[in-house]
Amino acid sequence: GASRRKLVLSPCPQLAKPKLATLKPLPDAIKQIFVHLFASPPLAGPVPSDGRPQNGKDSKQDTDAVGAAKENRNAASGQQHGHTGGNVGEPASQLQTTKTDSRTLALERQFRLFDRNHDGKIELEELEEVLLDDVKREKGEMLGDGQWTKEEVKDLRDILDTNKDGHVSKDEYMSALRSVGNTQNRGLVDKLVARWKNNGYQKPRAERKKWKELLDAAATAVVPKERDTTIDMSVLTGAVVEGSPARQDVMRAVKRSLRFLLSSTFTDTNEERNFLLADVLPFLQEYARKLGGFEAQIVEMRWGIRKEASDNHETSEICMEELERCTRDSLGVSYVFIAAQKYGFRPFPNKIPKQYFDLLLNAVKGDGDKQLLPEWFKLDENAVAPQKESEPQESEASREWRGDAGPCYVLKSKAGINDKEWWPKFEAMQMALRAAACEVWKEETSEEALRDPERRHFAQRFIVSVTEEEFTRGLLRLGKDSKEKKRALVIKREFEGLEEAKDGEKCAESVMKKNWIDVNDAGEVDGEAQQRLQAQIAMAPKELVVLDRKLQWGPGIDMGKLEHVRYIKDLADTLCQEVADSLLRGVQEVSVRADVVVEEASRHLKFALERAGKFCVTESTRKVTQGIQGYLNRDGEVGKGDTAIVVWGKSGAGKTYLMSKMVSDAIETAREGGAVVVRFLGTTPASSNVRDLLESVCRQLSRAYDKPTDAIPSEFKELVKLFKEAVTEWPSEDKPLTLVLDSVDQLDDSNGGRKLEWLPVKEGLGNNTRLVISTLPDYAGVFQCKSLLQKSLGEGKMLGVETISEHEKVFRHLLKLQGRTATDEQVKAMSTAFEKRTEADAAGTPLWLTIVAQVVGKWRSFDRVKFPISSSVRGLIIDLFKRLETRHGEALVRATLGYITLCQNTGLSETELVHLLSLNDDVLASVYEWWVPPHRTLPVLVVSRLLQDLGPYLSRRGDGSGAELVVWYHRQFWEAAESFVLGSPASDGLQARLVQQYRANVHLEVAEYFSGKWAGKPKPYNENLCKCVQRPKFFPGESEGERMVSAQPLALLGSLHKSEGRQLNVRRLTELVHHLIRAGEEKIAVGELCSIGYVAAKFAAGAGMALMREFGEAMEHFSPVSHAKLVGWRAFVGRHFQHLQKAVCPLVPFQLALQEPDKSEEYKSALDYSDKHFPKSNVQVPKHESGWLGGAFLGWANPSQKPQTKDPCILNVAEHESPVTGVVFSSPDGKWLASSSDDKTVKICSASTGEVSCTMQHESAVKCIDWSKDGALLASGCEDGIVHLWTPDGQEKGTLKGHEGMVFSVCFSPDGDTLASGSSDGTVRLWGLDGKEKGTLRGHSGEVCSV
Repeated sequence: GASRRKLVLSPCPQLAKPKLATLKPLPDAIKQIFVHLFASPPLAGPVPSDGRPQNGKDSKQDTDAVGAAKENRNAASGQQHGHTGGNVGEPASQLQTTKTDSRTLALERQFRLFDRNHDGKIELEELEEVLLDDVKREKGEMLGDGQWTKEEVKDLRDILDTNKDGHVSKDEYMSALRSVGNTQNRGLVDKLVARWKNNGYQKPRAERKKWKELLDAAATAVVPKERDTTIDMSVLTGAVVEGSPARQDVMRAVKRSLRFLLSSTFTDTNEERNFLLADVLPFLQEYARKLGGFEAQIVEMRWGIRKEASDNHETSEICMEELERCTRDSLGVSYVFIAAQKYGFRPFPNKIPKQYFDLLLNAVKGDGDKQLLPEWFKLDENAVAPQKESEPQESEASREWRGDAGPCYVLKSKAGINDKEWWPKFEAMQMALRAAACEVWKEETSEEALRDPERRHFAQRFIVSVTEEEFTRGLLRLGKDSKEKKRALVIKREFEGLEEAKDGEKCAESVMKKNWIDVNDAGEVDGEAQQRLQAQIAMAPKELVVLDRKLQWGPGIDMGKLEHVRYIKDLADTLCQEVADSLLRGVQEVSVRADVVVEEASRHLKFALERAGKFCVTESTRKVTQGIQGYLNRDGEVGKGDTAIVVWGKSGAGKTYLMSKMVSDAIETAREGGAVVVRFLGTTPASSNVRDLLESVCRQLSRAYDKPTDAIPSEFKELVKLFKEAVTEWPSEDKPLTLVLDSVDQLDDSNGGRKLEWLPVKEGLGNNTRLVISTLPDYAGVFQCKSLLQKSLGEGKMLGVETISEHEKVFRHLLKLQGRTATDEQVKAMSTAFEKRTEADAAGTPLWLTIVAQVVGKWRSFDRVKFPISSSVRGLIIDLFKRLETRHGEALVRATLGYITLCQNTGLSETELVHLLSLNDDVLASVYEWWVPPHRTLPVLVVSRLLQDLGPYLSRRGDGSGAELVVWYHRQFWEAAESFVLGSPASDGLQARLVQQYRANVHLEVAEYFSGKWAGKPKPYNENLCKCVQRPKFFPGESEGERMVSAQPLALLGSLHKSEGRQLNVRRLTELVHHLIRAGEEKIAVGELCSIGYVAAKFAAGAGMALMREFGEAMEHFSPVSHAKLVGWRAFVGRHFQHLQKAVCPLVPFQLALQEPDKSEEYKSALDYSDKHFPKSNVQVPKHESGWLGGAFLGWANPSQKPQTKDPCILNVAEHESPVTGVVFSSPDGKWLASSSDDKTVKICSASTGEVSCTMQHESAVKCIDWSKDGALLASGCEDGIVHLWTPDGQEKGTLKGHEGMVFSVCFSPDGDTLASGSSDGTVRLWGLDGKEKGTLRGHSGEVCSV
């Protein structure tokens, strides 16, 4: 019924007059109802309920890695968790089971913990035993954190003892804690309640003394190693030939995370797992971040495997893939094994190499089994040995367990087959295959071989449990040296009395004996499974066992028993310390003294070499590669002259792979002493805008050619001058230069990046420099890189990449890289789609073939053609996204695609994605459809699997924060994802507003994360998540939950005003304001921008110009009130820009703000910062009526003489090399400023940032300039008497000749049809915009200075 405390009995058709008094003892089914209604629920998580064979060999309760017993499957209505984790059976929303609310259960557990002698009441001595320091002294930092005194405990007892009989009853205890808000003595009761938050501690781990000290010490914990200068110089010059130490250094995998698999059976380690996720993981993530932007993750398999993967029997395979990734990529510990008393599930492989399967089938005895196996196993002939270049490389251990590569038999999906039909078949196949394996490979499956870690064989997978396979792969194969062995840890836990224990009638499902030890069909302990388990545990090296604990049977883990609580907390503390130490060692191992120049050069070399190994030469590419080779060797027509060469082609044409191959060849053939410098523009933050690009390349060339490195200018015009000098003058015959710039169209428009005026293509490069550039065709209204280059270089220097030829050859090559091939029918389907390509899309390009190869590579030979192949790239990508929605869930996929796309400029780390998705209630509700974990976070496995499927289409890069960030590797994916997830806003109407609002909401989600809004506090659930979480089976009454996301201060370590020990939060500085503006969060965005702390942090991070752009964007979007405030702050930054950018001390921004007028926003902000960060007892200047100036800052010697009027200057633009002769704002918006100069140029720069977007070069000094009222044209008058007409993007529209002296002034008429010009020849001339003179006015007797 509606009440959870009442059982409603309805009339039964078989009983005419049912009488309650005559009812016989309750049948088992009714007992189960009472168990669900009243027993203590499993607070630790789900009971797995899928996939375990029933036979005499296997324990009837193998519920660890891939499922649970039949009893559990039936009781849970087909629920599936554990290694299968997914969504099998009836949705939990349809289940009608219920339970006592979680708060009551928690209070009952607490009472039992205090009731040491189990007499139903708490005495003073019992309170003292649990709360006082003797507990802490006995074993580490325990329950009360040593914060209770005897007097407090006595007062607490008196408060709880409401009837004053000398002890506290259960009702008194629960009443006091439930009514804490109303009690008059709430102080100590509040303290007691707080004790039960944070997993029994008073505070989260990061706030406890010992662990807080560890976090605070992170800044100085790592001492970077000195760099190898020889290798660095080889990287800077591109001397990374095959087999060289420098090549090995460049190609070495960069480890940026600690990631370990938590291995054990499931149903008996839920408490341990939940506690580690809630208490240890957040601390490790924060510790890793403060060690330098690293990540920490715990991989566990209870949740995250969806129905499709489970039906396809991929669970064990996924588990081993995750273990392989942990072993390969983790900085430290990669495997943690909790050894309990369950051996676990023993499945058979879902893929069996053909030669093995044939041997097994011949050895199978029964005719029925001989027919059953071919019915369920189908031969996949598309599997082949992968090519050497395939990534990532497979470990030796994985190859041994996998067996020989090549064609294999694959177990068919069980989708659409119910459990009653499936499990008998599974069990029959399992027994037949196991017996056959023991017959065929007697020696390899012997007990002696199983216990020898050096003798791994595929046949053993038919014998051992999934957990033992994890154990062998993760622990025993890590290596023999002590350093490798430290990457695995073992925890032992044994219950005394478990084997003899019997399940009581009221025993909750989670603590039934079958969930804690292997039992057979008769309900007795499975002796064989226990023997295998003990033999397995005995193989664990003793030095890896960090905790060994024997406990009394609870039943189960009973957090109402102090012994069990101590064990859980000892486990957490021990594991946290061991993993933190391992993480620190790993970070120390990979940490070398930072060198951003070498690191940037290395990233681009690695990018090229990885792609060069996958390049396939065809007739369509051979022409271009031969042309490039001729240019580099100065052969043929294309090699003549001293200009650059351009490779161009449409999106997806394979330009980047072709350029990578050229770089690889150039490295191998480069002249000794020369330099090969390469940049794949847009793949790193330092190659995404022209200012950072030029600074990076100039620094690299300065070191490669032994030039001063301290002379790199900060002004853009000087930077361009130095770059051109470096490229054209520094190389010599002994030290030639090959400079490769791929995808110049990927630069942003700041400083005229895509106008390409900074490129020395017009100037002679000389005989010692070769410059290779690639670009897309022109995009109308966006960029015209190809036209600009073609105009400068001529058609002969333009090499076009044609539509791919020999597409079948390339297709098979791409499949071979994956270890796959395709049937003739599948290849024909690809070819048919290829022939339907159109020029409007990137169809038929290497990009199209790459996507098709990734898709078809998953087809088995017996699948034939699983679905039609789209002939367009956009269609292929959209189809891919839709299949991912089916595989991973629509909400998860759309949210992930949206976040990656909106953060495309910088990217997101995997941890950031997990946190963002954990804050997305719709995603959680989708993932929690079948089971609700105890913590409101997204299982990391869910994100890992999705990112693995997206892996071929993502790039990973850094942004200076230390984190590894994922972004789309090709613009086609970014554009497709934007359209698919975020929508394309229409010009007007309701649809446009809806799309705009949706985008704003996604931006807001990202902004809230990077603001730290939900760090350390619960977030309320939306309606969908409420319905999901509050189901009677899970957490009724719960309406909010903490998402365990990271805090986001401006400085992760140290202070903004001190450079020593400071670690800036680069991720917040990069992302927050951008997303706040796009989300329309005006108040928060303005508050962030108009803060001296934020200004100081941006300049400290080297992002001063980015700050100016943020001001400009905010001023465009926000209200007049905010606009005025932003103008003031932008003016402060603009007029002090050079001082802030070159600040020799971190106090400079604060000092400059304190020198502003007392009523200014900047001054008040600096005072607020001073009050917060400098103790008033240390001030060395008189108290100011508005606040305190800390001793670190200088005050005015005579405050009455301090200027109280703001400097009117709001921006300094110093881009001209000679006197400025004219300035004019653009009409009608005033966003741009045009200036003329005696340096023979007109420059157009942003009125917000001062960044130059375009430069118009003239033959003589430019004396004047004007902008037409509609903003469409500019006119410039020159010393040589010529007037020029220009478009704002730098295209010359005409020249007006007639004056006989220099032109001093030009002016457009209000209607824009006429231009007037005044000259030193004494005339004013009127011109039509067609270039024809309308008239000449000759009235002046001297020079005409203004018109």
